[in-house]
Amino acid sequence: MKQPWLIQRARINKPYNIFKGLKMSDAVHFDYMGSSEFEWGALPKAFRYLKQHYHKIHIERIEILTKDGLQPLRVLSVFEQDDFLEYCKILQQLYDNKLQLQEPARFVFPNGSEGVRHNPDLWWDLENGVIWSFDKKFMTRIMDHLNESLKLVKDKEEDIL
Repeated sequence: MKQPWLIQRARINKPYNIFKGLKMSDAVHFDYMGSSEFEWGALPKAFRYLKQHYHKIHIERIEILTKDGLQPLRVLSVFEQDDFLEYCKILQQLYDNKLQLQEPARFVFPNGSEGVRHNPDLWWDLENGVIWSFDKKFMTRIMDHLNESLKLVKDKEEDIL
């Protein structure tokens, strides 16, 4: 596990049924992150990482990290249990806005700004193969989107979006 540095922000495209069964880049809108590290193949590399570790992918709820005190965070990762628990501590730091990243994660918002159209509602740690969101409906079907995207992933660098 690496210390997170490149966290890709995204917004889930809605209504959900329009994007059912489509690849990730259709189901979410990836934010322009502004740093060159994001532009030089980080996302295709992250897709290849998930494809290589596909058999380890699991999704868990983190009950202590919630949106509005109601919706627990759902986390997709390839970590074994010990590493996953360590990563949860990192998520807590992000939630508390205490972790320096290449670009701000905007994981939590000032009072009154939640739900604003440009706020992210999905995050992807590109270097660790971890994706998280408070959106239960989307996270229950994220594997469908990943499967569609991973069908396009080759071992070599190429545009998969």
